[in-house]
Amino acid sequence: SSANFVSNGVEATTIGGGGTTNYYGQVYSNSVTADFGTVGGGYQNASVGLFATVGGGAQNTSSNYGATIGGGALNSSLSYYSTISGGQQNTASGDYSSVGGGFQNTASGTGAALGGGYHNGALGNRSTLGGGEGNGSVGDLSFVGGGMINNSIGANSTIGGGLQNVAFGA
Repeated sequence: SSANFVSNGVEATTIGGGGTTNYYGQVYSNSVTADFGTVGGGYQNASVGLFATVGGGAQNTSSNYGATIGGGALNSSLSYYSTISGGQQNTASGDYSSVGGGFQNTASGTGAALGGGYHNGALGNRSTLGGGEGNGSVGDLSFVGGGMINNSIGANSTIGGGLQNVAFGA
């Protein structure tokens, strides 16, 4: 679409498609503002980091070196090589962190991994959270498999699942 744009002076970029000049009377554009950035399609997606990628979807922003978003809506991949596969309103803000999908999930620890679910947080460095609702994997190297309102607070702490469990670790 002519609504899509690449910033002046930016090299080796791709916008595959998407964007529109008149979708129900609105203009929606995709943008690439850093070298080697890619937006595959969708609308209002932005690749603003060097080697950053947004595959598609709507209103996603991939804003750091090698940051990637596969699709979904309103997702933000903010750190060095952080990844969001899809879902809605997810954030990957730790270097090398990942969110598989779901809704309102955050992976903010370095190397943190969060599978999906609703309103979960993998906050500790190298922490892992499988899914569920309202869970937190807070300590470094902590783990929560799933369930609801579980918090693995201490380093090396583990919760397999269940309801309202807290693990303090070693």
